[in-house]
Amino acid sequence: MPSSRADDTPSALSLNTSFAPGPPDSPHAPRRPAELDIRIGLGLRHRREQQGLSQSTLATRCGLSHQQIQKYESGSNRIPASRLYTLAAALDCRPTELLAGGWIDAAAPRRQALQERLTTAAEELPDEMLTALVTLAETMRPVRAAG
Repeated sequence: MPSSRADDTPSALSLNTSFAPGPPDSPHAPRRPAELDIRIGLGLRHRREQQGLSQSTLATRCGLSHQQIQKYESGSNRIPASRLYTLAAALDCRPTELLAGGWIDAAAPRRQALQERLTTAAEELPDEMLTALVTLAETMRPVRAAG
């Protein structure tokens, strides 16, 4: 008769469910936000910050509390479709811009930091080295299709 190992039991197997919404492990455990909810929240926060608005100001425009905006931005509360349209109108954009914002701008801070480092380094270069660096950067730039 084969021996049973504790590691083979279904309860010992762990599945990565951090990106999927679902029932909590216990009735009193909070729901983990799904990746999609987090990304939409990031898009909302990005657009709000672009507009120079506080959470309270956006909340007032939408007839919500600033706590509700905070929950939307963190992904802890899902944004209903009708509310997404209200938020987009208050932020002077299309709802799709809020949906895309969490993906489009994910690399922006890193890219901005790299550009700042390059600018700082370039300031100290002699003209001939700076010319060579610009030429190198231009040759590495992706070619855009004519259209």
